[in-house]
Amino acid sequence: MSPVCASLTSGERLVAAFRNAGGDKDKTDFNTCIAHVRIANEHYIGILKSRWHSLKEVRTQLKNRAENQYLVRWVRCCILLHNFLNRRKDDWTEADGPIEVDVESEVQIPPPPTPPLDERAMIARDRRQRLEVQSECLAYMCNVNGTLAFQ
Repeated sequence: MSPVCASLTSGERLVAAFRNAGGDKDKTDFNTCIAHVRIANEHYIGILKSRWHSLKEVRTQLKNRAENQYLVRWVRCCILLHNFLNRRKDDWTEADGPIEVDVESEVQIPPPPTPPLDERAMIARDRRQRLEVQSECLAYMCNVNGTLAFQ
C-alpha cells in the first residue's frame, strides 16, 4: 500500500483500504479491488491528458475556492466531451496526440472558391451533419446526471 493510501481514512466520500489486512482474505480481496479501481482511474486520467492538452498544464496547487471550482468545471467539460465523442464513434486515439485549439491565432484564412454543384451538395450534407451533432451534443449535455463513465 502506498504512503498516500495509508494516510487516508474512510469518510462520507472515501472508502480507504484496510491498513493491516493480515491474513484476512476478505480484507485482502477488498484492498486488491480498490487497487484495480485506482489503476483504472489513473489510466483514464492519462487518456484525458493525452486527448486534452490543457489538462497537462493544470496547476497542482490551487490558490482559492474559485480556482478549484473553475478547474472542476474544466475537467468535467473535458470528460463530457470525451464521452460524447466516443459515443459518436470519433476515430481519435492516443497515438493521434492531444487536441489543441489556438483561440488566440490571428491567422486569416481566405474564403474558399465557389465549389462545383457536387461539392455544394457535400457542403450541405456537412452542414446538416454539424447541426445534427450540435443538437445531439445539447441533448447529451442536458441529460447527463453527473455520471462520468468512460465508454
